[in-house]
Amino acid sequence: MEKIKIPGDWEDIQSVDIPFTFRVRSSQDGTFPYTVDLDSYDCNGACDCPDFKIRKEPLLARGVKLQLRCKHIRRAVAWFGEWSLRILSAEIERMAEKHRIKARSFGVRSADRERGTELGR
Repeated sequence: MEKIKIPGDWEDIQSVDIPFTFRVRSSQDGTFPYTVDLDSYDCNGACDCPDFKIRKEPLLARGVKLQLRCKHIRRAVAWFGEWSLRILSAEIERMAEKHRIKARSFGVRSADRERGTELGR
């Protein structure tokens, strides 16, 4: 699959070779010390930052069903959502173009498609 460039301020997210796992930049020192796994805790996500480890993970480990996310998880979720939408949009466009080409090859004119008729039926 081709790489899709997401415009905007996403320089603080790095994907890694593990599905749904990202490195997120620290707002304190600008490095990438935090690893976020979006698949953990029934897709709540998990992070190795102190906020998540101390305040949120103990509740999730006890089975609390709230959305308990640190800012790094929220940032990774936002990036993943935008990336996913762009992938889906590109795939829908690809499929639509493929369908248009296929329709043309069977003699279906665009005017006929709009009226819901094929080959003058």
